[in-house]
Amino acid sequence: MYMQINSKILIELRKKRAWSQSELAEVTGLSLRTVQRIEKSGTASLESVKAFAAVFELAPESLQLATVADEEAADSNETCVIVSQTRATFTLSDQAIQLSLALFLPASMVMLFMLFTKIPNVDWIHTTRLTLFSEVLPQWISLIINLTIALLPLLVLSTIAGVCWDLYKRQGVSDFIRQMIKRPFPLRALLSKLHTNLRRAAFLFSKPALFSVLLLVLTVSVIGFTMEPYQKANFKHFIAQILYASD
Repeated sequence: MYMQINSKILIELRKKRAWSQSELAEVTGLSLRTVQRIEKSGTASLESVKAFAAVFELAPESLQLATVADEEAADSNETCVIVSQTRATFTLSDQAIQLSLALFLPASMVMLFMLFTKIPNVDWIHTTRLTLFSEVLPQWISLIINLTIALLPLLVLSTIAGVCWDLYKRQGVSDFIRQMIKRPFPLRALLSKLHTNLRRAAFLFSKPALFSVLLLVLTVSVIGFTMEPYQKANFKHFIAQILYASD
């Protein structure tokens, strides 16, 4: 079943999120040629309309082309109507998420490397744990607390950077602050949104993860060339513990 949709609104919603046509195709699960054809002709299948509606958090009928009389009456503010129907949530935009991941992932990998190898020494983490909690704790609980103390500040700082980016670009979190609109949605819409967000997360995570791995390899290489003898001994002990645990 095919229907006519307002391609202008579709294009404006895509550009509002700073997506290219290929990125929109990625998060909706449609092909690039399908997205290009729909934006050009305004003709889309019911499944495609549902995919767009799930991504942009709209009711499918919001994208359908209005009658001629309605178009003439609402031509000046059709975009405002659609934007007002969007359920605002405290969600970072794609650009902000990628910025936050690009900051958090490499920093967390370096922090974990420092925590487990003690190269350089990170006694401040253990000191903070001993200040806040009892010294007599199971080893696995102490490990969880150490990881939290080490990674939580990095997560908060990287998230703040993403929020500042959205506020600067007036998107994402900025839309939530401006609108503050809540709208209930059924279970089917929730599952559809979950599926869409998982595809979006995989798309957003790929580039920062690759960047983090390359940066971690470079960091380890630089540290390896500048380590003192006692630091090399700590590193060998760390590798031996990993190999022993795997056996």
